[in-house]
Amino acid sequence: MASLIQRIVRQAATTFPNSLTVSSNLENLIALVEGLTANDLGLKADAKDALAIYPQAPVTHVSIYEGKNFTMGVFILHPGMAIPLHDHPGMNGICKVLYGSIKLTSFEGLQSRNFMKGGTSKYVQVKRIPEKILTADTKSQFFLPIREIYHSMKATDGPAAFFDILAPPYRTKDYKTDCHYFRELTVSEHPEIDLEKLKEYNEMLNLEEKLNLEDLTWLTEVPTPLDYYCNTLEYTGPTFSVKS
Repeated sequence: MASLIQRIVRQAATTFPNSLTVSSNLENLIALVEGLTANDLGLKADAKDALAIYPQAPVTHVSIYEGKNFTMGVFILHPGMAIPLHDHPGMNGICKVLYGSIKLTSFEGLQSRNFMKGGTSKYVQVKRIPEKILTADTKSQFFLPIREIYHSMKATDGPAAFFDILAPPYRTKDYKTDCHYFRELTVSEHPEIDLEKLKEYNEMLNLEEKLNLEDLTWLTEVPTPLDYYCNTLEYTGPTFSVKS
């Protein structure tokens, strides 16, 4: 029987047939990723492999597959370390924690709406998504291009690792974009809010979708944080082929 990573790679190739298209069987891919463990990828769940080679690096990346339509890899977050707040412009993403505990802080873009007085702003208008603590027992997280998601991930109790699939990758021949980093504005930096616009917006939504004032905030783009960098670890899990 084919290894789980082999089945995931083949399913990903079917789900993402080119860099701009997603087939209707995304659920099949997510279901396969649900069952993935560190052992399936040849990783030690205590992260000793990464820590021994790069004891000072905040994050270690294991590249599993890089193609023009999608990429797969593992990020190992060393104790207390984080991947800073960043975006995934126009991408599909699937994320599954393999071991450890990760705090996921997320925001969703509201660029189609403007709740600021005085027109547009250089800031990115977003709403807070409730924080989550992710473990190996947590269901896979996924996002779609129609939702403008910004998030950060921090190891909260020792080392932690997660597997992810991105489609399309950050830079391809057909799709050229970069990862951008952000910080949340402090309350004192917030633009003035037009409460009437917010009220009109909420009147169009059902109760579960209404936007609370305390959930409305802004992000500003920043350079890549100097204290964030990745070193690499070779993939030593089962071999696989993309084509059947």
